[in-house]
Amino acid sequence: PSSLAYNQLLEKMSEAGKCDQAYELYRKMRVQKVMPNSNASRALLEACKSNPMRVRKIVKDMTKAHMDRDVNVFNQILSAYSSCKLSDDAMNVYLRAVDHDVALNSVSYRLMFEILGDSYDVDGMEVLVEDLKDMSVSTGTFASGVASALACSDLELAFRIFYLMREQLRRDQVHKVPAKFYDMLLKAVERLGETNLGAVIDEMRICGDLA
Repeated sequence: PSSLAYNQLLEKMSEAGKCDQAYELYRKMRVQKVMPNSNASRALLEACKSNPMRVRKIVKDMTKAHMDRDVNVFNQILSAYSSCKLSDDAMNVYLRAVDHDVALNSVSYRLMFEILGDSYDVDGMEVLVEDLKDMSVSTGTFASGVASALACSDLELAFRIFYLMREQLRRDQVHKVPAKFYDMLLKAVERLGETNLGAVIDEMRICGDLA
């Protein structure tokens, strides 16, 4: 079969959820030195996302072909790593993307925060926070960051992410912080017994925060 036929068949098998058959076809393609295209590779990753060994093999081939420099492919890789709980792999591919100036987006950072939060990797989240100082991302991404930091009981990091979001809102001339951020922080403060911080949050809310 031609490369086009291989890719079409691989994509259809993967989208049908036929992980074993799709992966065997993928192995056959690689033996014949045929590299799946971006769409077929993404579909295969989605189909095999519950199998860490297969995910690692597929991603290794994708990175050799520089596919991970496309942000949509990169995000699919992160999604697969998230399903397999491969936080170290996710951090490595993230650092590689940064080194190659991949145009990461809100989805990229949301997935990274969720992966690192699930593995209680505070050091990894610190790296993300530093990188976000020069980025513009959605409030949903910041919400994932705050939630992940709070899952690690790291109030200081959660507040740093919160303040980063406030600065971005100021730049965008938005003068109201979504209420869910205050609710998340207050619940965490109550859980951790930091009553003095609860008073600070209440004061920020009452004063209009960004007014």
